[in-house]
Amino acid sequence: MRLPTFDGTIEDWDSFFDIFESTIDRNENLTPVQKLQYLRSALTRRAATCVRSLTTRGSNYEVAIELLKQKFDCTRRILLRHVDAIRDLPRLSRETPEALGELVDTYNLHLRALKNMGEPIEAWNTVLISSILSKISYETAWQWELTLTNKKMPAYNTLVDFLEKRANCASAIKPPFGKRDYKDSRQTSSTAPKTVPPRSYAFITTQTQRSCPNCQGPHDIWACENFLANTASKRFEITRKIRLCTNCLRPGHSAERCNSSSCRVCNSRHHTLLHRKENSRRHSSSPRAIQRTRTSSSSSSTPPPSPTKSSRRSGSPPERSRTDHNSQRKPQRKLRPNKSRPQSPGSESPKSD
Repeated sequence: MRLPTFDGTIEDWDSFFDIFESTIDRNENLTPVQKLQYLRSALTRRAATCVRSLTTRGSNYEVAIELLKQKFDCTRRILLRHVDAIRDLPRLSRETPEALGELVDTYNLHLRALKNMGEPIEAWNTVLISSILSKISYETAWQWELTLTNKKMPAYNTLVDFLEKRANCASAIKPPFGKRDYKDSRQTSSTAPKTVPPRSYAFITTQTQRSCPNCQGPHDIWACENFLANTASKRFEITRKIRLCTNCLRPGHSAERCNSSSCRVCNSRHHTLLHRKENSRRHSSSPRAIQRTRTSSSSSSTPPPSPTKSSRRSGSPPERSRTDHNSQRKPQRKLRPNKSRPQSPGSESPKSD
C-alpha cells in the first residue's frame, strides 16, 4: 500500500491525514504496531522528527497521532497559510500555457482547501480578482475585460475559467516542432510558380552610446548636472584630471591641437564653461593685447606725408603736422644784446678772446 507523504507543511496536513485516517487508522485488520510502521514510513523531514524518539510499540501509535495533531492540526494556522500562499504567488514573467495552467491550479488548490474549511470564499470576489489580475499581464487582463457584459463585479471563478481556457487554447494551437506553415493545396508542383527566396544579409551595427567621463551617465559632460554644479575653477580641475581637451571638452587631443572655436567671452583657448573672471583680466594684459595696443598707438602717432611736387607747383602750403599735447616745447628765452655800459675811469676794457 502506497501512502502520500507528509513533510511538515502545515497546509498539507488535512489532505494527508484524511487519506491516512481512511486507509490506515480506521483499518481494523491492522494492529497498532503496524499502523505505527505505516505512519513512520509516510513522514519525512520535520514531521518525522516529531515521532523519532518513540519506540515501536503499540501504545506509542496513539501518542504519535496526538503529537502530530498538536503540532500541525491548527485551523487558524492552516487558514492563514493558504491565504499567504495565494498572496505570495509571483507575477508571471512569461505567459506560456504551462505557466498559466500552473497559476490556475495553484489558485484552485488553495481556494478549495479554504472552502472545505468553511471559509466564505464566494464573498471574496473583489479581493480574489484583484489578486489574480496582479499576477497576469496587462494584455490578458484587457482581453478578459472584453468578455464582460456589464459594469458589475463578476465572480472570481469567471476569471479563473477564462485563464484556464486561454491556457488550453494556447497549448492546442501551438504548432508542432519542425512543421512548416500551411500552404494552399491548390498549388501543385507543376502549376505553382517557383520563386527564388530573396537573399537576406545580416549586418552588425554598433551604436556608440554617449557616456559622461565625469559621472558615467548617458550624456555629454557639458550636460552633466554634477559637472555644471561646480565653479569654473573646479570644472577646469576636473577636465585636467580626466584628461579632456580644455577647449572642446573631448578626449584624444590637447587644446593646442584643437580645431574647435575658443571661449565666447574672452576668445582664449578654453571652453566657455571653463571661463573665469581672472581670465578676462589676464587677457587684457596678455602679449597679444599689448601688441594690439602698441599697433593702435603707433598708427595714431604716424607723421603726415610730405608735400608732393604737385602741391609745390600749385603753391599750396604744406600741411602742418599736429603735435601731441605731451610733446609741446617750452618757450625759449630770447637773449637780449648787452648794451655797452660806460666804463668807470681807471678800469680797463675787457680783452677780446
